[in-house]
Amino acid sequence: VATRWLPRLKPTQLWASARAPAAAAAAAATAVINGTSPPPPLHLPYASSNFTSAYPSSVPSPTQPLPPPVPSSPHSPRTSLAPTPLAPPTAPPQRQTPAPTPQTDPLISPGVDALASSTPGANLDATPTPGIHPDATPTPGAGAGAAAAATAAELAAAAAAAAAATSAAADVRPLPGQLSAAGVDATTPADKRWATAGDGSGFDVRVGPDYRRNKRKAASAAHVYQLMAADVIRGPRMLQHAAAHVRLPQAEDADQDNDTGLPRTLVFNVAIPVGAPSLMGGGDDSKCYQLVLFFRASVAALREWRDGGSPAYALFRRWVEEAPHGNVEVKERFKLIVRMENLRELGRLGSTLEQYNGKPVLITKSGSTACSPDDMTGPGGYLEMDINTARFAYITKIGMAKFIPSLHKLRLHIGVVIEGRDNSELPEQTLVACRIHGLDLREMATEINK
Repeated sequence: VATRWLPRLKPTQLWASARAPAAAAAAAATAVINGTSPPPPLHLPYASSNFTSAYPSSVPSPTQPLPPPVPSSPHSPRTSLAPTPLAPPTAPPQRQTPAPTPQTDPLISPGVDALASSTPGANLDATPTPGIHPDATPTPGAGAGAAAAATAAELAAAAAAAAAATSAAADVRPLPGQLSAAGVDATTPADKRWATAGDGSGFDVRVGPDYRRNKRKAASAAHVYQLMAADVIRGPRMLQHAAAHVRLPQAEDADQDNDTGLPRTLVFNVAIPVGAPSLMGGGDDSKCYQLVLFFRASVAALREWRDGGSPAYALFRRWVEEAPHGNVEVKERFKLIVRMENLRELGRLGSTLEQYNGKPVLITKSGSTACSPDDMTGPGGYLEMDINTARFAYITKIGMAKFIPSLHKLRLHIGVVIEGRDNSELPEQTLVACRIHGLDLREMATEINK
């Protein structure tokens, strides 16, 4: 076309011919792309019949209007000169991941949502179980509320057990009976035990009525606390509050509420001077041997004692409540009874000790109490009575010093009583009882430098 027609046009016509079709084509293209109208017919100034007849009839000539655009499919050829509008971009297909299978925690009831037990990667904001709103407050008495409460209780119990196990694992103190090399506990073979269970009914105690006038005594009822363990130690001075230096085992009935007002565990710590006493007196904080005896009673036994209406129970409960808190009159009712069952075998020494055999000894200024730091009546609670015999009277200490070398030959039966004075406090009753035999303090005591 350019070679045939452009040489024949004048410069002004050439400029107009080049400008008009360009403007018209731009406007038509913009309208078609925007979808506002079909492309308008093009009227070229250089069109002639010669140009039109040179093309087949199926192709529109420059003087004929272009047909409207026909929608085309991806499988058909384009029949329109107008561009097809592009479809809006679509996001690439997301990879479908299967929903994670819920993990079941044995401590969490089914249906109870717990963030701590969610499966890693799971959406914590996902819709919970149908019918349960995630922010809904459980109705009191509903199944979900009861399950949640039970679960909370189980988790609290598990946490308490774990804390107790961790605390026990971190506690390096020895158990009772393991404070000394010659200690006695439930695992000690029978032929190695120098401390065994006693019999509370083997002691004569005060009975009423009107003991002060009648002075009548009778066999005690059975003792309440049973021997659990025993240790024998030696040190440069008395080890006070011995129970704080051991790790008491948990009571078998630790899950029971102790409503008796009495401790499950009693500890008696008795110090005996190593050397003979001086007539001029001396300090009560000198080198000594120590017997540490541990006794325990079950909550059932304490309840039976209480429910039986025993005056001795009421008196001992008063002692437990008042003696550790400064009531001296009550504290000094503590009586220690020692029976030597084979004095005749000791010959002359036995005859010398006969006058003291089985006589109750009131522990007054020589005694002091110590309690557990937590609740005395709780599973780990205890009450300790420390007895320093270096504070005994001089004549008593002379007698004790004489029989210490022969102590391993003696069979001792020891009991503890709280002294009853009024008729309402009688009859008395033995609290603890144990037997000691074959104990050689000089050979068996473990040195403790505390």
